[in-house]
Parts: sequence; structure tokens; C-alpha cells
Amino acid sequence: MTATVRAACKLLASLITTKALGSLMNAKRIIGTLFGQGNDGPCILTDTSLLLFTTALRSDIFEHERTFQMLSLKVVSWLAAHWTLRK
Repeated sequence: MTATVRAACKLLASLITTKALGSLMNAKRIIGTLFGQGNDGPCILTDTSLLLFTTALRSDIFEHERTFQMLSLKVVSWLAAHWTLRK
């Protein structure tokens, strides 16, 4: 499963970076793909899931500050659920 998650995250990050889908790749579509319809984002924490999140947040696909904030909050919640630091 790790390989599939890594590949999917890398693909989405590449699509955002290259703008291969043009206006079809927008913030609402990214949020819906990752967190919509019962999805909790990528199922595991990998280097590529973090790459995907940072690529999306650094991109220019956000038309409104509200969608940027929405994705940011979802990413933080996802990290809190998947990543715990030892004390």
C-alpha cells in the first residue's frame, strides 16, 4: 500500500507543479480529492504525502484565501492524526 500512496501523492504533486491540467486543477478539486467523500487524506504518512501538501499550499491554485485556510486546517488535522512526536 505504501508504494501506491507514494505514487499517487507524487503524481498529484507533479500535476499541480506542472499545471498540466490547467484550470481543471484548482483548490476545490484538490480538497475534494484528498478530503472529500469520506476520505481522510492519504492513508499513511510518507515523504510524498508531505510533498503533496507543501506543493499544494505553495501553489497559485487558490483563488480565495478561504480555500487556502480550509486546506491548511485539513492538513494540520491530518498531521495531528497521523504523526505523533515522542516526548
